[in-house]
Amino acid sequence: MSNTTLHPQLEKDSLFIAEYQSLQIRLVKDNRFFWLLLIPKRKDICEWHELRNTEQQDISTLTNIFSKALKSIEKADKINIGALGNMVSQFHFHILARHIGDAAWPGPVWGHNAGKKQDSGLFDTRIGKVLDILKNLNEYQ
Repeated sequence: MSNTTLHPQLEKDSLFIAEYQSLQIRLVKDNRFFWLLLIPKRKDICEWHELRNTEQQDISTLTNIFSKALKSIEKADKINIGALGNMVSQFHFHILARHIGDAAWPGPVWGHNAGKKQDSGLFDTRIGKVLDILKNLNEYQ
């Protein structure tokens, strides 16, 4: 894992998967949603405009790849992406698969904790899928 200093809430709420270029890829520990975070390896970044061009490009590249892959793998109705930073100021970018009728549908998942569970077996499976996507990047570009 990189030397990235994570905000304690990001550390608590997610699992490290891998690094890609300038980013750390993490899985949010919520069994209801296949939910990824992309976090620059540099600390003290809060806003998109503070990112280097290479970091913005890496986020854009992975967002396209993971969006396409999750849509297919999860048979998702919608892929939500975004960077809010209202609760945790350290820059982090969300990519998650949504399904009509899921626990928060049609509203946002942010702050919707009712029914949140942690299933380590499911998390291991999801991490494996992300690692497979990273091994086969050309299939999703």
